Amino acid sequence: GVILNEKYWANRKKTADYLYVSPTFLLDGKSVNFYCDLRFVRSTELSELSGIKPKFRIRHLFQAEIQAHLAKQVSRPGLVYL
Repeated sequence: GVILNEKYWANRKKTADYLYVSPTFLLDGKSVNFYCDLRFVRSTELSELSGIKPKFRIRHLFQAEIQAHLAKQVSRPGLVYL
């Protein structure tokens, strides 16, 4: 995902179910939104994250909201016949 200035919120793709856009929040005194393309979500080994320093932590409710949005996408059947 990426964090973008709030001014780009109106330009988002509104019909894309795979795109999660957070409510506006303050980061370093700026109004921003978090954009997460669920098509690129993957799991990773903890060792791959060594040396990476997070800028902030997300709250549990925010995490649960992303997980619920992802669950809707994962449970979709997609192509079931040819």
